[in-house]
Amino acid sequence: MRREVLVLVELRKLGDAILSIPFVRGAQARYDVYVLCHPAAVPVFETQLPLDHILTLLPPWVAFNCGSVRAFGRAVHQVRSLHPTVVVCGWADARVEWLMALTGAPRRVGFPMTSRNYYACQVPWRRRHLLHGQWLSRAGRILTGRELLTDPLSRSRDSQSHVVDWIQVGVALGVVPDVSLPWIDALKEPLDSELKAVLSRCCAAKRPLWIVHPGAGSPVKQWAKDRFEKLIESFFIPGGISVVVIQPPGERPLEVSGSGIMPFRTSSLESLMILTSMADAVLCNDSAISHLAAAMGKRVVAIFGPSDPCLFAPFGNECNVVIKGACVWRPCMDRCLRPSPVCMESIRLEDVMDKVQQVHQALQQANCE
Repeated sequence: MRREVLVLVELRKLGDAILSIPFVRGAQARYDVYVLCHPAAVPVFETQLPLDHILTLLPPWVAFNCGSVRAFGRAVHQVRSLHPTVVVCGWADARVEWLMALTGAPRRVGFPMTSRNYYACQVPWRRRHLLHGQWLSRAGRILTGRELLTDPLSRSRDSQSHVVDWIQVGVALGVVPDVSLPWIDALKEPLDSELKAVLSRCCAAKRPLWIVHPGAGSPVKQWAKDRFEKLIESFFIPGGISVVVIQPPGERPLEVSGSGIMPFRTSSLESLMILTSMADAVLCNDSAISHLAAAMGKRVVAIFGPSDPCLFAPFGNECNVVIKGACVWRPCMDRCLRPSPVCMESIRLEDVMDKVQQVHQALQQANCE
């Protein structure tokens, strides 16, 4: 007997895709689960689903042209052809509400655009987006004669983890998201020569291994590279700690060298997953790798600037976030309203080093037990 089909819509990028994994894992016990996701997130969902259950769409509001509009229509047709029983989304976005309504699914579960559901709506430009989204939802109701969402949800708290949002979606469907770690197991992919060399050095070192990743999806989320460099030189190298220093694509590498320092230029998300599976801990900005490492059960020290860690702290590592209350506009969704990102600039070397030391000591203690 054919199981009911559930389609999860997640059109944001890597970090948000990772945060939806507990729901995907739990939903598979009851539904035949498909996802409609951003193309960059495919490797994330491949860890949970067969490739033919992963549909992709680069949203037309990201790159609006005739091709993207046609792609939107094809995606809707693909979802409709699955005859889904339910379509779900964890974000408040009227554009996605329209997409969900066009699929013809009898149940459409999500968060309508209200001030409680819409992240960072206190920022002027986000407040305008909220009003536009509410108008778009009303237009949909008028044109179709029905609600775009059949099961509108309201977030339990104004500021809550996005994982909790997915738990609320699960409650509406009688699904229990599986938050037990790890969410993602180490991949067994063919390794390129550079990755093999780094992994060989990691295994030979026989000492704690950290990954340091200085990148982020937005410049205002990046702690200064010279501070990362000073931290490595003043803590990791003297402490005899092995460090894989990631060079994100298109960015200058950190200028550090020494015993145990292993630079690595990321070539794919898959290679980053394999490398992360070998690490004991990760130091990074508020970025996708913080969620990837947490999903693999690693300890994460995450440096936060414009985002709200109550929503986006790496799961299980909320106490390891480094943040300063330096700006009244936080959260600002990466569009800094100040001449420079004071939220990141105010985070001192000592602030991050203290947290790294605490995590490193906890690792050593755990290894001794």
